[in-house]
Amino acid sequence: MKRVCICVVVTLGIFSSSIAAPEKIERKITTEFSPDQIAVYSFLLKSYRTLLKPSYRDMLAQDFYLEDETEPFDIKEVKPGRGCLKRIDLEDLPKEEIPTVHRLLEQKWLPSYVKSAAGVKCVDSPKSNSQICWQTEVALSLTEILFDKSHTHALVGFGVRCGLQCGWGEIAILEKVAGRWRWQAVCEEWYI
Repeated sequence: MKRVCICVVVTLGIFSSSIAAPEKIERKITTEFSPDQIAVYSFLLKSYRTLLKPSYRDMLAQDFYLEDETEPFDIKEVKPGRGCLKRIDLEDLPKEEIPTVHRLLEQKWLPSYVKSAAGVKCVDSPKSNSQICWQTEVALSLTEILFDKSHTHALVGFGVRCGLQCGWGEIAILEKVAGRWRWQAVCEEWYI
C-alpha cells in the first residue's frame, strides 16, 4: 500500500502542470539548454518507440504531444546508493526556492512531429454527460535532467498522461557511451 501511495504522489508531482493552472505554479523558465541537455532530450524524443510501454507509444504515434515545459526533478523520489544510483556521483543540486525549468516548445532541435500539449483534446465517450474529461489524447512530459559529475550518466523522468485515471511514467538512468546517450536502467516506474 505504501508503494502505491508513493507512486501516486510521484505521478501527481510530474503531471502537476496538467492539474494546476501554469500561472499559479511559481517557477523560473529558461530556454537555454546545454549541449548535453539537448542530446538527452533529443534521445528521449527520438527513442520513444522503444522507451515507452506499447499502449502509450501507440497512442503517441497518432499525434505526438509534448508538455511545453519540463517539470522540476525531485531527487528525494530516488534514494542515492539505491539500485540504479549505485556508483553514480550526481552533481550538486542548486539550492533554489523557486525551481528552474526549461521551455521545450519552439526549440530548433525538436523533431518536426512534436506538437504542444496545449492542443490535447478530450476523447471521452460522446455519451458522457460529465463536465470532467476523464480521458484525453496522450501527452508526453519530461523532467529536468540530473547529471553525474562526469556527465556520462543522466537521471531523467518522463511519462505520458491520458486523462484523470490514465497515465504511466518512469525515472530512468541514461549512459553516454562513445558520445551517444543510451538507456541503462529504470529507477522508478508508476501507473495511474
